[in-house]
Amino acid sequence: MKIFYKITVFIALLLIGITNLNAQNIDVYVGGTQNDQAAIWKNEVPELLDGWEVDDIEIIGEDIYVAGLNSEGIPVIWKNDEIIYTLDEFTFVARSISSMEINGDDVYVTTIDLTNNGFVSRLWVNGVDSGDYTDATELYAVVVDGEDIYVAGGTSEGAVIWKNAEPLYTYSSNVTALFVDMKVVDGDIYYIGGDFGGAGKSTAIKNKEDINVNQDDSKDLSFNIWKNDEILYTIGNQVYGAKLFISNGNVYACGQAPNGGPYNGIVWINGEPNVVTTVWSGAQGIYVYNDDVYVTGFMGDYPELETFIWKNGELTTLTSPGYDMGNCILVVGENDGVGEINDIYNIYPNPADNYITIEGVEFQEAVLYNSLGQVVVTSYNNKIDVSCLESGLYLLKLDNNITRKLIIKH
Repeated sequence: MKIFYKITVFIALLLIGITNLNAQNIDVYVGGTQNDQAAIWKNEVPELLDGWEVDDIEIIGEDIYVAGLNSEGIPVIWKNDEIIYTLDEFTFVARSISSMEINGDDVYVTTIDLTNNGFVSRLWVNGVDSGDYTDATELYAVVVDGEDIYVAGGTSEGAVIWKNAEPLYTYSSNVTALFVDMKVVDGDIYYIGGDFGGAGKSTAIKNKEDINVNQDDSKDLSFNIWKNDEILYTIGNQVYGAKLFISNGNVYACGQAPNGGPYNGIVWINGEPNVVTTVWSGAQGIYVYNDDVYVTGFMGDYPELETFIWKNGELTTLTSPGYDMGNCILVVGENDGVGEINDIYNIYPNPADNYITIEGVEFQEAVLYNSLGQVVVTSYNNKIDVSCLESGLYLLKLDNNITRKLIIKH
């Protein structure tokens, strides 16, 4: 009877959990490593890939793009479980993927390579080295906004934001300086980084014994969030592995920083810190959906680490024996990205200046959202006036669940 009661309670709790998850009509994806193998968790359930790690995830329509390392440590791009690009043209000691951006049919990827002569980085477009950024030691983020390509990273002389391969914003100091993430919203460029006190990549410190190697307590260091060459917030010293997200006018960031003792995963909301957990941890991926803040990363002590999901202050661990880590997180709503328009439809021009025309599909209502998720136009016609909108990236949603990313450029 006791066993039957326990099983009944377990099933009831499981059903409640599933019901609560489905009630939200969202899917939460986490990419990383589970027990030394590439993994994607969907709603906390892992799926293993033939590789070492997952570094970034993008969902476009019904297609899932995954950037990570294969079982030989070579950067690859998966599309729906099939490798479409292998980035293996160069000799290296170790390599990692730092970011991925999908724009139309193009896949942009930044990699950081450790060679016998130090760090070098590259921007890849559809699996081919762009040939740009030859002076870059580390590239951490790529953003495509209209016809412009923005990249964040650094050279031996300091931190750089590039626009179309030309330096746009720079920052230098008496220690290593890097910009480690970037977002472009309605023409404004947000980026995070600053002084980095040690040698090597600005990734989270997984092993406590590596602190003295990476940090430099003798220097006055600062990590900042910028907007268009002006500092919005100074979020602290000795920050590692920081990521950035902009939503509804709010600026979110996550990373790893000292917290009066051990290094902890931290979430900053408009510059104010929120501690993920007081044990050794690092926050490595952040996503904001309907004002809910989702963060993933690792907690524990190397080599025994656990992946976590932190949502609005509530912590959930995704455990398995061994080395686990969350590198990126993505939240998708019931209709987000579903039904991406294919070739039988025609929405043009893109980029658009004055009007957008929709052909080849029946609909009753078309809604245009800006990059902050705000409704800017609602139309019931197949010709939409966009002349009064600011230049930037927009999302068009039709009431039949068809969506398309559009660019307005005047």
